[in-house]
Amino acid sequence: VFDRAALSAPPYRSSARAGACPADACLRLRPVRLSGRAWRGEPDTCAQPGALVGSGVPFSSCSKRIGQRISTLHIRKTSMAALGFVNSSPAIGSLRESASAVAQTNTAPFAGADVPVGTSCFSSLGAICAASGLAAVGLASGKKQRKAKTTVVSTRQFVARHALDQSSRDEDLSLDEDTPIKNGKPVLVELEDPSDLLACSRRGLAVVQGAAAGAPRMRSLPTSVRNSGGIDQWNMKHADLKRLKVMLDGMCLATTVDEALEEVHAIMSLGRNFWAYAYMRTLYSKKPDVYYGTLLAKPATLLPVVYTPTVGEACQKFGKLPFQRRGCYISLNERGNIKSVLEEYAAAELTQGPDGRYLCDCIVFSDGGRILGLGDLGTWGMGIPIGKLDLYAACAGVNPHRTIPVIIDVGCSDAAGNSDKVVVRDNELYTGMKQDRKKHTSEAGTSVNSEYYGKDSLIGEFMQAAADVFGKRCLLQFEDFNSNDAFPLLAEYRDKFLTYNDDIQGTAAVAVAALMGAIKLRKPKCTDLVGELGSQTFLFHGAGSANLGTLKLLSREAGVSKSKLFVTNSRGVIWRSEDGKEGSFRNGEQKGFAQVGKPTYDASKLEDTIEHIKPSCIIGAVGVVPGCFDEKVVDALVRVNGSERPSMFALSNPKDRAEITARDAYTWSNGRVIYCSGTAFEPVEVAGKTFAPGQVNNVYIFPGMSFGVIACQACSIPERFFIVAAEAVANSLDEADMRSDRILPHPDRLREVGLNVATAVVLEAQTLGLAACSLGQKWEEVRTALRSRMWAPGSPSPSSSSQLAGMCCAARSDDAEIGNLVQPHAVFSTDSQADRMLSLPATVADAGDISRWNSDNSDLCKLLRMLDTMCTATTVQEALEEVRAVMSLGKNIWAYAYMRTLYTKNSEVYYGTLLAKPAMLLPVVYTPTVGEACQKFGKLPLQRRGCYISLKDLGNVKSVLEEYAASELQHGPNDIRLCDCIVFSDGGRILGLGDLGAWGMGIPIGKLDLYAVCAGVNPHRTMPVIIDVGCSDAAGNSDKVVIRDHELYT
Repeated sequence: VFDRAALSAPPYRSSARAGACPADACLRLRPVRLSGRAWRGEPDTCAQPGALVGSGVPFSSCSKRIGQRISTLHIRKTSMAALGFVNSSPAIGSLRESASAVAQTNTAPFAGADVPVGTSCFSSLGAICAASGLAAVGLASGKKQRKAKTTVVSTRQFVARHALDQSSRDEDLSLDEDTPIKNGKPVLVELEDPSDLLACSRRGLAVVQGAAAGAPRMRSLPTSVRNSGGIDQWNMKHADLKRLKVMLDGMCLATTVDEALEEVHAIMSLGRNFWAYAYMRTLYSKKPDVYYGTLLAKPATLLPVVYTPTVGEACQKFGKLPFQRRGCYISLNERGNIKSVLEEYAAAELTQGPDGRYLCDCIVFSDGGRILGLGDLGTWGMGIPIGKLDLYAACAGVNPHRTIPVIIDVGCSDAAGNSDKVVVRDNELYTGMKQDRKKHTSEAGTSVNSEYYGKDSLIGEFMQAAADVFGKRCLLQFEDFNSNDAFPLLAEYRDKFLTYNDDIQGTAAVAVAALMGAIKLRKPKCTDLVGELGSQTFLFHGAGSANLGTLKLLSREAGVSKSKLFVTNSRGVIWRSEDGKEGSFRNGEQKGFAQVGKPTYDASKLEDTIEHIKPSCIIGAVGVVPGCFDEKVVDALVRVNGSERPSMFALSNPKDRAEITARDAYTWSNGRVIYCSGTAFEPVEVAGKTFAPGQVNNVYIFPGMSFGVIACQACSIPERFFIVAAEAVANSLDEADMRSDRILPHPDRLREVGLNVATAVVLEAQTLGLAACSLGQKWEEVRTALRSRMWAPGSPSPSSSSQLAGMCCAARSDDAEIGNLVQPHAVFSTDSQADRMLSLPATVADAGDISRWNSDNSDLCKLLRMLDTMCTATTVQEALEEVRAVMSLGKNIWAYAYMRTLYTKNSEVYYGTLLAKPAMLLPVVYTPTVGEACQKFGKLPLQRRGCYISLKDLGNVKSVLEEYAASELQHGPNDIRLCDCIVFSDGGRILGLGDLGAWGMGIPIGKLDLYAVCAGVNPHRTMPVIIDVGCSDAAGNSDKVVIRDHELYT
């Protein structure tokens, strides 16, 4: 068993002789991993005939217990041989002796090859090796050999080299009988059935994870991960990452879109979508096609999970999640060698075309310097390129397996460099270079990254390397660079490469699309939306890259006069003197849109500015002054527009940074304002009408823009493309959108919108002579051609190593029955305890019992299984490690759920864990977390703890208590049930949250936990009780949470 780098490196890859391997590719033997455990053995163990490579476990051991139960393995020694290369000199002698013996056996494909060691292995080792990230090279079996021809059987997950003659071709492999073999050269064909993997190995195939199959990477990993030895080593090195990986893998068991939707819906039912984000990342790693199918099935629900707004928090915690393969990191240390980094990533993750060039249509790259409105997050900003490319696939059909997310790593600021002061660079889990960015002051007077400019520009080298490796038609999209760098870099490279900056141009285009959508709401019959923009007056509050990009698009492409374009910075409305020597501008971009002459009014006050310039639309993108569009601003905007409906855009992300909420905008204006925001808000009802605020999100533009550019093989991307894209979005509004006051189409129609944008872009590219290929001359003709090219889940694509592992476990062979190697932990059952009915909540008793209540609801059923998978601790130390891993991601409702599960499975470990770390865990099981827990108590699987006394039990309360005591309390002398204390509530005033009814059970439970931990009261002689006499509707609690009328109210 040897590292796959040996296979992907020349001259092996180009060798005509199967099995030839360069001497310098010999690597240290690595342990085979199975079910998360390593079979460890000394390198010279391989010299023992009949031994399992790297294990020291003889073949005679047909059944072996390693950590958890493994199916019996039936072994046939002659089925396959594995080669191990070692550079450990003490072992070389004995290994060579074994190699000589193997070379003398009937192993024709490797005869004469420089084979340091070989040893017979059981037939399914190839599958296990492949699943473990290793490569197993199989020798021909001991069957009678004829003159063989070499066929290469390939998917993007592995390559199998098969020595077969025509008569011995196996029917159970998905090989056409008439598969061509030309001049003895290897021919690529696809394996269609996952079981072919085991079939290959048992028939004497060599199963090799090749260049396109997740080969080992080092240079394209972030610095800290590379220094630790690789991805697996990084995740194993950190206890939290190790635990979380096991938990997330256990939570994510879906193999179909429907199952994935059920699982992610269950997670989202608890709110806190960061856990849903973590689930979706795990799903991608295990089943990419199911991942994209799930996104496409529910885009309105899931795009906000995998991208904004959740991706902001995800980037702030990116390194706290288990590291996964997806994403290429280019470090400053690789200057002069970036081409090799890209080639390494391509060899591991992409496929090759007929000409041998790796297929990549698009790269989204960032330096993490300005992630959304959150500031410098460095390499943790990888969530943005990944999320962007997911939207390319889901919203426009760009093939995700022909794209690369890239982070340029030149350092990262300390906590002061991001808006929430999050410790990123100095966190032990930070993956990038732990150094400051090197900066200087530009000629424009702005602070810029020094490494991006001059003859040794890192950005220039990267873009040229990408063009060299993938071709000049590979789209290179700038993403989330600091605006001081974004503008000059775009200006430098836009005419040299196929590139654009989504923050400047994409954001501008969708903002203009929303402005056109507002025009459609006011004037439904308008056919010249671009021309109508010229009659509007605009006030841009904030002079960052987003607003400046919109200003440029309106001025240069829509023809709006600069006299109608006003923009503010921290000093108020930006102005300049006639000679340009004085003014309130901060850089050249701001100066270009400065009004001539110092304002005569108080330009620092928004309401005074509105009264003076009378804008028909105000666009806020300040990012640091949430709520700055107060009621006075709304009143002024409505007043100066008379009978016309003004537009008010609050574009800052995330939601808590919005300039105004949807509810305030609609309520204060009595529905007069046409509103949209950068983050989605819920619909608002005012005066009997429901308003559905649009979300001004680049997702309406960049997927279709990029798909159109890729499809027609455009050579450049002029500004004109963005105005036609914006118009296509506005023209995609339908009657349902208009009725609900949307100025952008419903998110469920994003793929349709992406197709419309791509069609408009292709037509414009063809008109301007920028397209290398024509897709038609008319709208419908081009649209049909593009639709046929849209990628969808199920298209041929590379699978991940985790997906291959799933194949290995699911497949069977005649020689080794793998099945499910690890038996899942049994879900906790309460059947052994006395039955209860009277002391259950009314709706649970009506359902039959606790288990039926949980199983009848899909979310509860899935959560029960997930929480059981997360909670496997049998000791206090293990429980501390698990709960600490959960808490490392914040959002302690999940830690609360974990602790509830731990109590149910092992109450002694639960209390031992609380006593071991009370300062850390009491805030989890009680305040402040218990408030949120009570608001969601019924959304968690119901557990046995807690007695419910209903109004219907009047006159029979004693029987209720006796039933609970018989089931849950300790016995005393004479079989008397022992209870020292009852904490009871009616849920009518839970903390400061109001009436939560039966869901308030979290308070008595939490209170009694504090009795035990803080004073030693025996928890098994206490009883938490809810007195249920009803519950108010949502108006009866402070956060207006639907409780009594929720389907899960107990």
